Amino acid sequence: MFLHQEKSLFDLNPDVFFVILNYIPNIREKVRLRRVCKFFNWIICQYFANCDLKLTEKEHIYYRGIRLERSVRMKFMQLMATCPRLRRFRSDIVPIEWNLSQLSKIPSLEVLEIDWRKKKYRFLGLDILLSKCVNLRELGLIGYDCEGGIQYKPCGLTSLCLDYCNIPFQDVLELVIINGQTLTRLEYHNLTDNLDGELNKVLIDTIGQCCSQLATLRLYINDTPVEGLKQLTNLRNLFLIMNISGKDVQALMRNNPNLRWMVVHQKEISYSDVLIFCMKFCKSMEQISINNDRIPVFSEHEVRLWKALPSLKLIHGRPLEYYENNLVTFASD
Repeated sequence: MFLHQEKSLFDLNPDVFFVILNYIPNIREKVRLRRVCKFFNWIICQYFANCDLKLTEKEHIYYRGIRLERSVRMKFMQLMATCPRLRRFRSDIVPIEWNLSQLSKIPSLEVLEIDWRKKKYRFLGLDILLSKCVNLRELGLIGYDCEGGIQYKPCGLTSLCLDYCNIPFQDVLELVIINGQTLTRLEYHNLTDNLDGELNKVLIDTIGQCCSQLATLRLYINDTPVEGLKQLTNLRNLFLIMNISGKDVQALMRNNPNLRWMVVHQKEISYSDVLIFCMKFCKSMEQISINNDRIPVFSEHEVRLWKALPSLKLIHGRPLEYYENNLVTFASD
């Protein structure tokens, strides 16, 4: 007769532990589990070595209820050493040290977002960090103010976000040209708004010529002709925070029938015209906003046009019911 032997955690397959650990978002709590015993130390080491990780939210690094950066004991270099399979990283959860000379290559990192808006110092190691991310696919620089520019330009990016940045125009242009064939998302907002119309036109023409695969485009620049953008045909999301003509709006919609979301500044064109353009060219449109500074007042004709577009959900961030209720209010007045 065999004696019944009770099973314990140590009998579980390591893959089961990996699944359980995925439910613990906080990396510091995972690291602390190594202190439990030798077996847990081995499991955690195997987890970090074999499982993809991301550090993009506060709960991934801070303990619950703690939001002060000085409470973080793990430095950036320590995080990189601990997480050899880190795929996504956002810097506003853990500051990046300026001295990265000892940093090894990070082949696993595919998404990097560095936010300087709340920092009181300049990050001097950007070029070193970019050179270590050999397989980077998405790069976001937010609030980056550096007249010296970006010396190391990554290639093969599918997403590039330069938001509230003060970067030399030539560097921006080179980043667009180098990654043009692979970019599917491009966001650009110049911090100083001091680019003249000619430079803006060069940038727009370059985007049109080099970025044929763009699906999402956000541009926050001074008013300038958008003739170059008419070469784009695969856009799904278009945000142009600049005044453009009604003919340009019509041309962009005609050339991009897969548009789902469109935000443009245009004071002359009416929503009635835009809805007609949607019926002709972009029947799958889901959200529209024209001239962001005011909420439109719809007529019964425009409501009927909207109802002819079943995919359209929001105009200026509001559903059809909002405008129908306003129509009733205006009629009673």
